[in-house]
Amino acid sequence: MSPAEEAAHIARRKVIWEDIRSGRIQSGEILPIESKREDGRGHRQKEFAAEVAAVVGNGRNPESVKRDVNLKIARAENLGPDINRIVGTSLDKGVEMDALIAP
Repeated sequence: MSPAEEAAHIARRKVIWEDIRSGRIQSGEILPIESKREDGRGHRQKEFAAEVAAVVGNGRNPESVKRDVNLKIARAENLGPDINRIVGTSLDKGVEMDALIAP
């Protein structure tokens, strides 16, 4: 998968993840996490990049994976549907996509 395709797919996956989290898409009953803290405060839900990092980290530093995921999402969101036009071209590299986004 090329860098542009990966960015587009991760951004699409984030949209679906947000829809499921917000309840717009039902994927079975999601039960709240019980807090084991004495102060009664619940656990914070993981953010999208943290969940992806936990799944695809392959032993890498989770913070590094989260940063990479967030960068790919930003590229896809900034390029919008045009990201599909650069797949397979000389612009299908991270640095080239960053240059297209730069003001």
